[in-house]
Amino acid sequence: MMRFVLAAALALLVAGTAPALSAKTASSTPAARASAFPTSLDAFQISGPDIARLLRAVDAVDKSPAIVLQIDAKTAADMPAYDPAIHYAGLAHVKGKKTGLIWMDPSAFAPPMNDAKVRLYRGAMMLAVMDYGFAGAKWKAIYDVAARADAALGDDASDRYRSRHAIVRTIYRTVDDIRTPKASPPP
Repeated sequence: MMRFVLAAALALLVAGTAPALSAKTASSTPAARASAFPTSLDAFQISGPDIARLLRAVDAVDKSPAIVLQIDAKTAADMPAYDPAIHYAGLAHVKGKKTGLIWMDPSAFAPPMNDAKVRLYRGAMMLAVMDYGFAGAKWKAIYDVAARADAALGDDASDRYRSRHAIVRTIYRTVDDIRTPKASPPP
């Protein structure tokens, strides 16, 4: 079900009929919502095709030799408090290859799978493909800006990935806006 919903959202994004990242739209038609593009995410202009590129990159990870990701099982005690189920830990060189590291607590992903678990997993994958550069230069630049902002947080910050998590939430809000028709205002 989730793959179908994301595929439908991706098709709308590719067609350029997605709503703006932060726009408040009242129209119920995708074309009217699309008129709000482009929008900005910090200093970056983001369009429907940009989000589609990111989602396609996430979907292509398993098939492409151009990206290497490693998912390591961790216990709940070894996970960051702000990412207790799954965490994108950054880039490293593993056996001489650039590798995106993802930590996952397998107990958090025990069946049954649901939308919340899929979103957590795909969110970590989004961060990985952005940081790796696999989703393109724009997403790499967005990731780098967010990572610098997160690095400037104090050691006592409750979420050391606050800016990176905000990017993922923004992407999901945009996709959710596509999935959920908006009511037209009364005449």
